[in-house]
Amino acid sequence: LPKKKQFTDDELSILRNIDTKYKWLARDEYREILYVYKEKPEKTEDRNWYSEGWCRIGIYNHLFKCIQWEDEEPVFIDDYVERGAE
Repeated sequence: LPKKKQFTDDELSILRNIDTKYKWLARDEYREILYVYKEKPEKTEDRNWYSEGWCRIGIYNHLFKCIQWEDEEPVFIDDYVERGAE
């Protein structure tokens, strides 16, 4: 199993407030942009993660430094925070 990430209190607060339809968080290699995904993404040869239903959250690029392209797996948000039902 991948090692659990260590998030700051501010990062955990952001995770709690991401729409519950998004389940996964990952950072692309190209431009190091953060994305959230509805379905578990897979790494592609184009230096990014991909699955249907994604949203760029580049406004938070300066945060979540523990999430890197080199990670073997994307972050499953609900492993870290409880979120309300839709």
